[in-house]
Amino acid sequence: MTAVRGTALVLAVLVLGGCGSSGTKTRRDAVNAYFADVTNAQIDLVGQQAQIDSALQSFSLTRVTPSELAGLRRARRDVDRALRRVRALQPPRDARRLHDLIVQRIALQRSVIDELIATELYLPKFGATLVPLHAASVALRRDLGAIAAPAPKLTVNKTSSLDRYGTAFGGYGDALKPVSAQLDTLVAPPILRPTLLAERHALKRSIALCDEIRSAIRRRNIQAANTAIHSLFSVSAALNGVETSKEQAAAAKAYNARLHRIDVLAAKVNLERERLVKLIG
Repeated sequence: MTAVRGTALVLAVLVLGGCGSSGTKTRRDAVNAYFADVTNAQIDLVGQQAQIDSALQSFSLTRVTPSELAGLRRARRDVDRALRRVRALQPPRDARRLHDLIVQRIALQRSVIDELIATELYLPKFGATLVPLHAASVALRRDLGAIAAPAPKLTVNKTSSLDRYGTAFGGYGDALKPVSAQLDTLVAPPILRPTLLAERHALKRSIALCDEIRSAIRRRNIQAANTAIHSLFSVSAALNGVETSKEQAAAAKAYNARLHRIDVLAAKVNLERERLVKLIG
């Protein structure tokens, strides 16, 4: 998923009318007063809704721009202000369920925006941490190419080259260690946590395999070294292949489920308003 969609905020703009007993009229007046209060509490948010939707719709998991981050922070400010104001209201008994639904929806929208901001702040750190991986991979390919082929299969007849292979793979593993340590310090937002965990696992596995290759070559255990080399290349392929795609798709699905939950709450708000109309309107 590279972008997310925005959802419009639903206000409880409604005025109940009609005839009835004095008790019903009192209840109706109280609910109408609450509708006015909750609308006023969200008035600034309504004015900024188009900008908020634009900020959400333009959000990307592959690029970060200052304007996107600024838009999300503005959206967070407006939603947070509306949430504080709505929470401060004291709804009449008839409107308590409606009030709870409105609060839930705004709170969920705020949490989504918080996650987007966290993602925007996290992506540059994650990208910077992985920069040394490219240099390490280039160095490994260069060293292997200088010895023989880029995907070697060792044999006992290549004894003169064995130690050079051990040095090449061992050096690659050593280059990955500080990257792995830095990844362990990162805290990813929920939407990107599966990708971070996959990267951490792949690096730790690659480091272990490189150590195994170096050790096996020193022992002249060619079969073990070749098996570890094959596994190392498989780990690298998996990290950039189907498994990573599955993790990203799962994260996107879970994230979109949260957006859907906002829409569900909006529908419940409308249904509750209709129920109040029938009850005391």
